[in-house]
Amino acid sequence: MKICFNILFLLYSSVLIAQSMNTDVLLGDFVLRGDTLYVSGLKNIHPGHKGYDNQPSFSSNGDRILFSAQTADSTTNIFYYDVKSGKTMLYANSPQTSEYSPAFYLHEKSVTCVRVEEDQTTQRIWTFSKNGKKEKCLFPEIDSVGYYQLSDNGDLFAFILGKSEFHSLRYYENGKKELIIADSVGRCFFYDEAIEVVDGESIQMAPPCVFFSKYNAKGQLGIYIWYVNDFSGGTNYCLSPSMPEKAMDFISYSNSFICSSPEGFFILDFATGEWNPLILISDVNIKGVTRFKIHAATGKIALVVSE
Repeated sequence: MKICFNILFLLYSSVLIAQSMNTDVLLGDFVLRGDTLYVSGLKNIHPGHKGYDNQPSFSSNGDRILFSAQTADSTTNIFYYDVKSGKTMLYANSPQTSEYSPAFYLHEKSVTCVRVEEDQTTQRIWTFSKNGKKEKCLFPEIDSVGYYQLSDNGDLFAFILGKSEFHSLRYYENGKKELIIADSVGRCFFYDEAIEVVDGESIQMAPPCVFFSKYNAKGQLGIYIWYVNDFSGGTNYCLSPSMPEKAMDFISYSNSFICSSPEGFFILDFATGEWNPLILISDVNIKGVTRFKIHAATGKIALVVSE
């Protein structure tokens, strides 16, 4: 099987009610050569801070990173890291609420996030102005959002919290009409505006397309693609029936997938459907990676690790 990727937007986030509170975000350089992942120059983007630092999100050109961090108010707010200067700043101060999954929006004219509101129960998508001062709830009627992806034309993909493991991935056309893509989904997905899957014959899929992880009957996470040509329904296609044990996050890179687990990093071989371990070579000992994100054009990698 061959997969050709065009414009790609990635999202990494977690169920907000179950996050580790003692994590750091490390930024460094990466190179993938064959079965070896080289990582160098790692530095903590929030040095001296104890507690929760998580959910890094690159700007389009990789010069800035948004992330969530716990503050002295015991809430979690949005922080901003400038890659060139190495400076970290508080982006938006909201002592009565917590903000997660920050992402640049509308050609980086604003920032979106999931806000846990003052009642500590409601979780909706909010937006902040470029200076972090003006704020607005984008979709007041959509609650229990664990994480999301929002396109500039207003289409929304959202992980909606459910009972136990019955969380669902849903698509909202223009943020309104709802379509359930799948139930029992994992925490990671990403949206691609145009994709071509080749499996014996070429299949051209119209956007939107989304890659996501889903639990099977045995409790294993597999990777699926979903696409829709009209809003009457969609198609799920399994790309990998099972990920490595305890793997949660995956990304696309060099026409393949890379995932992380407590055992290390793995790359998917589409010819065999097997996940092959990557040899990790780094100038520091990397342990406890809970999520990761890359910016391919600049060769940067952001790792979330246990303190």
